Amino acid sequence: MRKLSVILLAILLVLGFGMQAGAEPTGFDNYDDVGFSGSETLLDFEDPALVNTQIGSYYEADGVIFSEGLVGMPDLGFWNPRHVTIATNYYFGSSFDSVTVYFTEPVTHVGFDVWVQSANFSVTVYRDDSDVPSGTVSVPVPREYTAFIGVVDPEGIDHIVIGSAGQIQIFAIDDFRFEGTLSAIEVRVDIQPGSCLNPLNIKRQGVLHVAIIGTEELDVAEIDPSTVLLAGVSPLRDVIEDRIYCNGEHDGIPDLTLKFEAPEIVQALGDVQDGDLVTLQLTGQLYDGTEITGSDVVTVLARGKYRKHWKKRWKGHWKGQWKEQWQEHKKEYWEEHGKEQWKEKMEEMKTEWKAKGKK
Repeated sequence: MRKLSVILLAILLVLGFGMQAGAEPTGFDNYDDVGFSGSETLLDFEDPALVNTQIGSYYEADGVIFSEGLVGMPDLGFWNPRHVTIATNYYFGSSFDSVTVYFTEPVTHVGFDVWVQSANFSVTVYRDDSDVPSGTVSVPVPREYTAFIGVVDPEGIDHIVIGSAGQIQIFAIDDFRFEGTLSAIEVRVDIQPGSCLNPLNIKRQGVLHVAIIGTEELDVAEIDPSTVLLAGVSPLRDVIEDRIYCNGEHDGIPDLTLKFEAPEIVQALGDVQDGDLVTLQLTGQLYDGTEITGSDVVTVLARGKYRKHWKKRWKGHWKGQWKEQWQEHKKEYWEEHGKEQWKEKMEEMKTEWKAKGKK
């Protein structure tokens, strides 16, 4: 064991990335610079049951699986006193050249204390269960042989490889920590496609149509409709189609139209008054687990005694809003299609807006 303590010394520092084009992981040699929240998952390897035992899937419930080659071992005093039990790639007189750490869900922040007997050390980052690395952390080891290494990748880390394949390096790690979920993708949401005011009658029955707008960057076929919620309400059904915008045009890109039970959406609004503008939040996931989020505004409409107030709102706020959007659209349309086509389009829009305001 004394011999082992001499063999097992030190690991890494400053991070240099050899990344493929488009990759954006960032390396750090200081815990504070990584941006951990303070609530990250921490694996301290302190369980005595890990001594002389492969770590393997011991921490799977915490979200991590280690490949063969990493075992628990008592610290023999060469490291900081807080490292009571460590994890090392050296055991029974041999060592693995590298250890792979798999995350059960993609993470964005990873960091750990390391120590190695080598002039250099590396950690390679992979995304999306890919065999092609998105970046490699190349670390010159300081004279003290101990350091901290942290990696941040907003695109999501699927797994990392600690050590260099084909190059035997005896190393140890401790206080392995990670956290983070992938940033949610902002999507464009259009409630009642084809309508610009989005009036929602509080006595409405039937279904409410809501479209998630597809773009060149977003293929709506990748969205899992079963995960979508609008104001906490699940859709009844869905269809992929190219929906019309409130300006009466299509963009030729498929959208995901979802149909919600209108009374359930109204109930989710809570206590509202006629004419209120309410933002409805939509959330969901792609089939790969990536979160999506978006929102749109509805105009609350109450029938009966509120009818006159609705008309007043049209003549005031909504008509002013219409004019503002009309002028903006006029400029864009005129530049693209010319003055004569704009005149025809202007009359169509004016008729549509007035009709919606009088409903």
